[in-house]
Amino acid sequence: SSKDPLSRPAQFLFSSQSSGLPVCTARKLRAPRAANAAFHCRRRESGRWMMAVTELNTMEDFNNFVSTSNGRLVVVNVGTTLCGPCKLIAPKYEKLSETYQDAVFLKVVGDKNVEMVKLCRQLDIRAVPTFVLYKHGEQVHKFSGADSSMLECSILEHLDAEPQANPS
Repeated sequence: SSKDPLSRPAQFLFSSQSSGLPVCTARKLRAPRAANAAFHCRRRESGRWMMAVTELNTMEDFNNFVSTSNGRLVVVNVGTTLCGPCKLIAPKYEKLSETYQDAVFLKVVGDKNVEMVKLCRQLDIRAVPTFVLYKHGEQVHKFSGADSSMLECSILEHLDAEPQANPS
């Protein structure tokens, strides 16, 4: 049994805050959660749990997030389980998700299951990691490579709001 509370399965309860972003609180359980999408949460300095990156498991999840984003920027990180550059950019991607909370950050693991393989074909993914940005349900930018500065520039170019400062 690990002492780290994030290592155990959790039940997530979602509510909306004034900005319209989902906020989740976690209750530790022994049983695994039964949601389609796996939510990766980070504890903030204020003690609240915020949704940082959502890992998708089905094409339906992807379509729902992209089509119901209400004009917010949707950033999709497409990678595979054995991709070295994907693993290197992952912490930077998580940090960007905490910095630019007005955007929705999604993660697609292309070799996770048959649906994710189909989604990669649908998105015409030729190399990983690939980042695809959507706004109002339409693709606005796409690039391949583990370049965090290019990713941040792309986010800033298509994001309407300024980044929110992290409490430190």
